[in-house]
Amino acid sequence: MLKRDDAVGMRGELTHLEKRVTTDDTDAADRLGSLPFRIRVIRGIRGSFPGDVAAILLRILVWSFGVWTAGLIGHGADTWSDAQRLFAGGKYREAATLLDGQARATPRSAEVWFNLGQACFQAGDPGRALAAWEHAVELSPRDREYRAALALVRGRVQAPPEPVWVDALGWLATEEWAIAWLVSAAILGATFATCRNVAGGVVLLRVAAALGNAGTGALWLAALIAAHHRSDVVVIAREVQLLQSPVPQARVVRGLSEGTTFRVSRTFNDWCEVTQNGRTAGWVRRDALLRFRD
Repeated sequence: MLKRDDAVGMRGELTHLEKRVTTDDTDAADRLGSLPFRIRVIRGIRGSFPGDVAAILLRILVWSFGVWTAGLIGHGADTWSDAQRLFAGGKYREAATLLDGQARATPRSAEVWFNLGQACFQAGDPGRALAAWEHAVELSPRDREYRAALALVRGRVQAPPEPVWVDALGWLATEEWAIAWLVSAAILGATFATCRNVAGGVVLLRVAAALGNAGTGALWLAALIAAHHRSDVVVIAREVQLLQSPVPQARVVRGLSEGTTFRVSRTFNDWCEVTQNGRTAGWVRRDALLRFRD
């Protein structure tokens, strides 16, 4: 296993490189893509604020159940050690297989999904890399490194960007918007519980708290709506066609490249009807798609 100092150094190296890369600087993105990504040492479950709380609770359980935990940590350490060894040896597809199993076992860990994306990207599977990095960004939406990686692969496969308002609301996870609303509701309740008089300052405080609560609630609702406008599947097949109807003999709308993202509107047998930017695009075979968002 790599030492913590090594892991910090690797993260610093990538972060330093990422500062020189912007999504609309193609040459810089190419330079980033030409360098090998590094498997980072996992420091436990990490994600949005609820994920951090879950990590603390998990550690408490770990301390309480020593024997069970020892076996769990040993198994996890072996998995990461094997994945790092395979990645360092250029066996990216084998490393991706190990990391995929770990991601399914710990789906709330943004670090796991990020590492899986690195392995898939180096293995030449941009569709699976995009799906993994979408997971990482959804769990930790303000991590610059995750967003830089996602922007890189989206640029490579020429995936259409999400609408601006959808992307803006994605800077907080849905659970974080819910927590923000609960906090604002608690503040509003406190203004009524602790301030008995109706002086002018108290009234203004209550009005401000009510407006803040209403605004936070509106943003939370908008975030839920935005979640239903995001792409939720990606093409992982090398050669696949978008058809006008769910039958193999249907007219071909166009060919699709690996990494193209859609949103599924409905399914029929082995086919999925997909939309892009809110418009129905056509039908795609179910086995050619990978769902990365519920």
